[in-house]
Amino acid sequence: YTVIRQRMTRIKTIADGTLNQPLTIGDKIRDVDYLLSSGACRKFDRNSKSNSILLLGLLVQLKEGGRYHLEDPTGAIPLDISATDFQRGYFTENCCVLAEGNYCTDRRVFFVTNMALPPCERTEISKIYFGESNNFSDNNDLNLKSCNPKLLEYEKRKNRMIIFVSDVFLDDPKVLRKFHTLLNSFNDLAPVAIVMMGDFLSCHVPSHAYAQELKTHITQLAHFLHDNTPGLCKHTMFVLLSGPGDRYTGAAGASILPRPFIPEFLTEEFRRLVPRCVFTTNPCRMQYCTQQIHIIRADGLMKKTANYDIRHGSMDRKKSLTVPESDDDIIKNYIKTLESQSHLITVPLDVCPTYWPLASHSLSLYPMPDLVCIADANAPEYSTVGSNNSNSSNSKISSSTGCIFFNPASFSKNKYSFSVYITAQRQIEDSNLPDDEYDANSSLMDTEDTVATVGNRRKT
Repeated sequence: YTVIRQRMTRIKTIADGTLNQPLTIGDKIRDVDYLLSSGACRKFDRNSKSNSILLLGLLVQLKEGGRYHLEDPTGAIPLDISATDFQRGYFTENCCVLAEGNYCTDRRVFFVTNMALPPCERTEISKIYFGESNNFSDNNDLNLKSCNPKLLEYEKRKNRMIIFVSDVFLDDPKVLRKFHTLLNSFNDLAPVAIVMMGDFLSCHVPSHAYAQELKTHITQLAHFLHDNTPGLCKHTMFVLLSGPGDRYTGAAGASILPRPFIPEFLTEEFRRLVPRCVFTTNPCRMQYCTQQIHIIRADGLMKKTANYDIRHGSMDRKKSLTVPESDDDIIKNYIKTLESQSHLITVPLDVCPTYWPLASHSLSLYPMPDLVCIADANAPEYSTVGSNNSNSSNSKISSSTGCIFFNPASFSKNKYSFSVYITAQRQIEDSNLPDDEYDANSSLMDTEDTVATVGNRRKT
């Protein structure tokens, strides 16, 4: 709440005739205790626009199955949303909203006429207010300033790549052969990093044998990299984070975010053979020059956010979601919700539990990063572009903050798809390997043919 309230004080609205400068949204927001005080007692008129009041708070249910309330640090007030006009985005329990309406002192209910998600703020504007503060790491040596001219020049001059691959089933021979093909094809190009996201084993592995099986296949992958891709081992950083189906933490920890990194006793051989590697938490943060990158691997986040909208399940609501949404509409509303809430989790806590000591850092999107990877096997593949990016395709969804959101899809389940981030152009290229029949004795593919598929989905 505090972060979003702070953001509202910087977003200008229409100019007031009595002032020389425009008001901000923060100037118009009132606290809940303002309505509950005697000074807020106005003649109630449900349709009045002149007496309307703007509130900022969290949507909560103080009693299970009861009326929704709007809560801020000063208190909570019941809402009547039977005639509310909802704006774009998803309105889930525990999300922060702007509610405009009138307060009925007799019934002590706030009648909401309009409800919207708080406006978002562009990445470069947020960074200005943070200045030289280190919001990336506790280690100041890793705090690479976004205004560093040398780093900015290096970014533009060096056209580097970061590869994102999700659902790499190391125990599936066909998937592993395709992944070997991918690694061989990029050996001479040496991307900045290859981000490998779980699940790393298929669901066929029993729970009691999962840890040992995972260790075996990770070690085999390390030997392949060491023996066949010396260019990657020397110049590329391998970033590995677990998926929701990786069960080395036990069933209880599978649904809690952030998820811990893969234990060291399972990865010691990989780290010995491939020194340039990081086994990290899920989600995690990366930084390349001045660009900050957030990565999360979780299934069903988009679907859950859409399904837990408060307009569902209420038949007496004026704006209930009765018209089926297209995939593009769902993606647009989901991205709008993420940008507005400045957080990766936009569903109730009982749906997606979080570990609070780490959640504030790893799940926060404030200030908004430059790139957000949301690897969701249950969501359609997508990528957004900044609203000021003239080099992008018109068919892609625009982001109002300038941050790029994308889903690399599942490598094992979706035609061996992966994503390539072009650092200089700040663009995502959706890519895949051709699904051809190979000779049983061959595990390699011609490098030029493979690289030619990057960005155009063309089968070679």
